[in-house]
Amino acid sequence: PVFSSLTTAYKSTVGSNVTSVSVNPTASDSMANISVKLNAGNFTAVSSGSNSSALTLNSGNNTISVRVTAQDGVNTQIYNLVVNRLPQHTPTLTRFP
Repeated sequence: PVFSSLTTAYKSTVGSNVTSVSVNPTASDSMANISVKLNAGNFTAVSSGSNSSALTLNSGNNTISVRVTAQDGVNTQIYNLVVNRLPQHTPTLTRFP
């Protein structure tokens, strides 16, 4: 999805063949700090304009949170991207007489 600083929630769907994604957050303020987490994991620092490490997706909904912290270390904004990884389709074999 196209990013807007006024929108804090996004959703995307990927096929079962997509096992990981990365995000490339870019702060409008060069003094801001950015960190990223997947689901209930811990936030990890990411340099503005750089790719995060690969975020391994589970089947179903995965929430990627991007936290931007102002230079003052107090003011923060969190952007959430829910990535729905479709379940793997298992072919069914039918025996014919």
